[in-house]
Amino acid sequence: MATKSENKGIWKYGDKWEEELLFLKSILDKTELTETTKWGGPVYVYQKKNVVGLGGFKDYFAIWFFNGVFLKDEKKKLINAQEEVTKSLRQWRFTSKEEVNEKDVLEYIHEAIENEKQGKIIKPSKKEVIVSELLEKEMAQNPALKEAFAKFSPYKQYEFLEYIESAKQEKTKLSRIEKVLPMILANVGLNDKYRQFFEIPNFLNPEASGPNSKLYETFVKVLNFYKGFFVLSHCEERRSPQVAPQRLAI
Repeated sequence: MATKSENKGIWKYGDKWEEELLFLKSILDKTELTETTKWGGPVYVYQKKNVVGLGGFKDYFAIWFFNGVFLKDEKKKLINAQEEVTKSLRQWRFTSKEEVNEKDVLEYIHEAIENEKQGKIIKPSKKEVIVSELLEKEMAQNPALKEAFAKFSPYKQYEFLEYIESAKQEKTKLSRIEKVLPMILANVGLNDKYRQFFEIPNFLNPEASGPNSKLYETFVKVLNFYKGFFVLSHCEERRSPQVAPQRLAI
């Protein structure tokens, strides 16, 4: 008898963990969640809200919880893959099928479903204004750069500023400015590559829905989480952005 799971797109290293991921999928098939395909991989939803995702990566396979921050995690299994970046998502990693305890996994999933039913979410906070004195100085010396930067929408300007100012040392900030200058002059946004790859729907476009809308904030949160796994593992894009981005084959 066929199971509900027919999704074969399980990320870049899915073939390496095929048996293990199919085992996790068989566990999820016992829940009330519905399997969908989002961002190239299986995502399980409750009333169209993301609850659980699966993925195979280079050194491990994993199940992650979109609002895992609310899980009790009494068995201390969950990790935050990107501290200070990811607020809600939590991941449970495995390196072998034997590590997967079906009872424990189901317990976490059922708790996640119940949290979703209760509407537990982290409300997006308004972004603080970021000022880059080093970039301002560069633009003062280069009118063409200032003009090019002004052509970007506010949220794309914010991405450049955040990328530069998130560096702790001045030399790193200067290095990042040097890397993004060609992008700015070429009218290429810092994360345009990922927007092209994921084909962000118009209703999630911040120009249509507002940069602080819940839908957009949620999408960006998920996008940043996934970039940390299969995009940054391919090449350190946020550290070395390219002027001519290419799509990655997953």
